[in-house]
Amino acid sequence: MQRIVLLLVIFLARESDSLVRPRYFCPADFVRLGNGCYYFSSYIASWQNAHFACRDHGAQLAVLDSRWEDNTIQTYLSRPEFARLERWIGGLYDWSGQRWLWGATGQPMSFLGFGELSEGRLREWHCVYMDPEQGHRWNHKLCTRNLHYICELPLTKASPAQILQ
Repeated sequence: MQRIVLLLVIFLARESDSLVRPRYFCPADFVRLGNGCYYFSSYIASWQNAHFACRDHGAQLAVLDSRWEDNTIQTYLSRPEFARLERWIGGLYDWSGQRWLWGATGQPMSFLGFGELSEGRLREWHCVYMDPEQGHRWNHKLCTRNLHYICELPLTKASPAQILQ
């Protein structure tokens, strides 16, 4: 009898603990990777149109601001079920400031995940994409090119009603 009561107390404690701890989720069509939600488009668009397509999803073109986040996306895209597609992320070159920025925020990039770049190409192209030919390292090309794209948004905190479902 004591054993049953003890098991019941443990069960109830764990259930109440799971109700107290916040739970997070990603919207439909987004994939949870680490602490973020990512949408990998099946459509192609220019960098600007991809930017607005992400905004339509309540997201932004992916801002890969750490080596860990960049490696996580590279690993995910390297899975065999993914086609080797070039995908826009949120970086672009600021010609007046001579630096790379995140387009959604205008903030300078603190982490740069570029593969091989040639100086001549810097003068020609200025929007950032993940290049499957370089193991999904970053590269850049004309922003008017139509590529697939990656949107990002933070995890959504579940409401108490969603947790109980």
